[in-house]
Amino acid sequence: MIKGFFPVSLEELEHELEKVPLEPSPAAYVFQIGHCGSTLVSRALAFSPLTLPLREPQVLKTLASSQRELGSTLSWLSHGDWQRLMDASLRMLDRRFRPDQLPVIKANSECNNICETVLASHPERRAVLLYSPLESYLAGMLRYKDKQGDIRFQSRARLEEWQLVSGSSDLNLSELSVVELIVIAWMGNMARFSKAMKRFPEQVMPSNFEDYLSRPAETTEEMAGFFGLEYREGQIPGHYQKISEQYSKDPKLPYSARTREVALDASRSDNAALISRGLRIAEQLVATKHELSALKTWF
Repeated sequence: MIKGFFPVSLEELEHELEKVPLEPSPAAYVFQIGHCGSTLVSRALAFSPLTLPLREPQVLKTLASSQRELGSTLSWLSHGDWQRLMDASLRMLDRRFRPDQLPVIKANSECNNICETVLASHPERRAVLLYSPLESYLAGMLRYKDKQGDIRFQSRARLEEWQLVSGSSDLNLSELSVVELIVIAWMGNMARFSKAMKRFPEQVMPSNFEDYLSRPAETTEEMAGFFGLEYREGQIPGHYQKISEQYSKDPKLPYSARTREVALDASRSDNAALISRGLRIAEQLVATKHELSALKTWF
């Protein structure tokens, strides 16, 4: 046994959780498509000691990955055991240090396939769905060469997602370009968001990051109110200003919608042909499935 670790069966975990009283309210969530400002939003929401921020817990990523394998010969879990593990994990993520705290959990971008399951776990569960339009997403992802390694690293999960939401298995990972992988990642995530919006309209708050940046303090207040967080008047604008000043990759340069747009415009100029190709690919993929046509709204 590795020092500091000990095995616990699912049955033992469930037994211990039975001894723990239910929290008065469920944790809130921020689901996001990746590289869309979710860290800034998460930090802005952590404006109050009544907020317990938790960013990208590994257990959610593991649950998301194992959910995609359910029913296959590679799955370690049955559907029933996976649901039991999900229920137990959500119970643990609901915990807080004080009764008046609210956990606000930012999920990894590979976790959007479990968004509906998380929302279905409690009628009062709330989630912000953070995204950016496809054209901006392409410009942002193509801006830095180092982000393309991130695209490749997540490519298997992205293709698995696309296969699940589209029902198509005619794309091969070894044959996909970086632009194709970016488009597939965006479309798979937005398809999950679209389904969550239709199924849980009262429990989700979709948020375009570009709209967020046009009025960040006000939108943070709206998100906080949606989650049921209380705050003092004027608290959030000052807090957001401090956070945004330190959010840039260069801490000496304050972050703003303007600085972001300048960077995206430079990428649009440098990568115009690739961005146009990505938008054409998206149009072609949407045409293969009528139920995905709504995604064009966010191109």
